Amino acid sequence: MLVTDAGLGSALAIIQSLGRAGYRVVAADSDPRSPGLRSRYARVRVCYPDVEHDASAFAARLVELVREHGVDLVIPVTDRVIRALLPVRSALERRTRLAMPEARALEVVTEKAKTMELARSLGIPVPETRIVDSAEQALTAAPRLGWPLVLKPQSSSRMTERGVTRRVESFDVTYAASEEELGEKMRRFEGRGSVLLQRYCEGVGTGVELLLWEGRPLAAFQHRRLREIPPTGGASALR
Repeated sequence: MLVTDAGLGSALAIIQSLGRAGYRVVAADSDPRSPGLRSRYARVRVCYPDVEHDASAFAARLVELVREHGVDLVIPVTDRVIRALLPVRSALERRTRLAMPEARALEVVTEKAKTMELARSLGIPVPETRIVDSAEQALTAAPRLGWPLVLKPQSSSRMTERGVTRRVESFDVTYAASEEELGEKMRRFEGRGSVLLQRYCEGVGTGVELLLWEGRPLAAFQHRRLREIPPTGGASALR
């Protein structure tokens, strides 16, 4: 089994879990210093090109690694790796299995507007939202939503092309507490994709984690966020 993004804590947990269960793990990352590459549960340690600098070279290298090491399952850990693998998905699936949902389901979970559309159809409340493409549109919509505002890129990553080189560009959620701040942050997104401008909702952050097989839950657990980075809302640092 090949696990990508070995520098992340989530990938390291996967490597350790599979290794303890007796599986042969190929740990892979673009940084040779990644903690996952140093794990005693990694039988094979390999490096690939940085997906954010050359997605095509990354994808080609992964196909090579699958062939070289007889990999029977690839576990892509991050959105950017999943996006980079989409152009070679067919080539990979002729040689191995991918721990990725089918294309339609993947589209729903990676495009935030479609995730919200699904939530509304199921009666799940979502924050008041405007989809904007420019600073001007955002500033027009802001008074109705109120301050502070949450800026969520439509997708957390996108593929870009410069000549023959493909890159995966990643985006983060950010916040704006004034018109000046909103204009400045929205201008960074202009021409790079739509942004979901949302009313900020105070409260407790929670998460639900599911392991499913063909829609059937095999395991589930929940957590509550005690500390986040940044404190206004973001990735959980203590949960």
